[in-house]
Amino acid sequence: MVLGRLVLPPIFYDFAFITLAAWLVGAGVWFFGRRFSWRLPPRAVDAAFYGALALFVATFAVLAVLRHQALNSHAYDLGIYDQVVWNLSRGRWFATSLEYYFYNFLGDHLSLALTFLAPLYWIYPNANVLVALQPVAMGLAGVPVYWWAREKTGPAPALALGLAYLLYTPMVYVIAIDFHDIVLAAPLLSFAAFYTLKGNAWRFAVFAFPALLVKEEAGLFVAMLGLYWMLGQRRWRLGAGTVVMGMACKPQDYLQSCC
Repeated sequence: MVLGRLVLPPIFYDFAFITLAAWLVGAGVWFFGRRFSWRLPPRAVDAAFYGALALFVATFAVLAVLRHQALNSHAYDLGIYDQVVWNLSRGRWFATSLEYYFYNFLGDHLSLALTFLAPLYWIYPNANVLVALQPVAMGLAGVPVYWWAREKTGPAPALALGLAYLLYTPMVYVIAIDFHDIVLAAPLLSFAAFYTLKGNAWRFAVFAFPALLVKEEAGLFVAMLGLYWMLGQRRWRLGAGTVVMGMACKPQDYLQSCC
C-alpha cells in the first residue's frame, strides 16, 4: 500500500488487524460482561482466561518455531543467544564469537539468567527452545494483570482486560521477532509489581530480585518499585534497599551508552 510517498510494508496489515481484534474482543467482553455479569460464574471466567492463555502460548510458540525453521530468523540476536546458551551448557562461561568487540557476552549485557537456560540445552540443544520460551514468558506476565483486574473490577471486566493483553500489538511484536533475553524478565517484573500493590514483601522479593539477573534494564523498573514501597507502602528500609539494588545494575548500561 502506498500513501503518497509512504510505503506501508505487508506486516502493517497484520499488526493493524491484531490491534483491531484486541479492541473488539476487549470491548465486546467488557460490554457483555458488565451487562450479564450475574450470569458469568467466576470459575467459568477463570477457565476462559487460562484457556485463552494456553491457546496464546501454544499458537505463538508453534509460529515462532516454524518461522525459525523457515530460515526467517537472524544471527542478531537469536544466533548470539543460541551460541551463548549452548556454550554455557558445555561449560564455556558466556563465550561468544558473534559480538564485534567482546569474546564474553557479559561484556555486552549483564544477562546472568541465561545460565538457567543451559540445562534445557542439555536436553535439546536447539534455538527452537529460545523462540518457544518467549510466548511462555509474555503469557505468564499477563496472569498478575488478570488477577489484579479481577480483584478490582470483577470477573468479566478482568477477562476483557486479560484477552486484550494477549492480543496487544506491541507485545505480539516482541515475541514475533527472534529471541531477546529481556522478555524473560516480563513475568518476574509483572508478579513483582502485583505483590508490591498487595504489600507482600516476601513474594515481591522472590520475583523482583531474580529479575535483576536477566538484564541490566530490569534494574530501573525494580528501582521504581522500590520507590513505591517507600512512598506508597511506607516501607522505608525495604524500598531504599530495593532502589539501591536496582540502580546498582545500571552502571554497565551507562558505560555502554558512553562507549
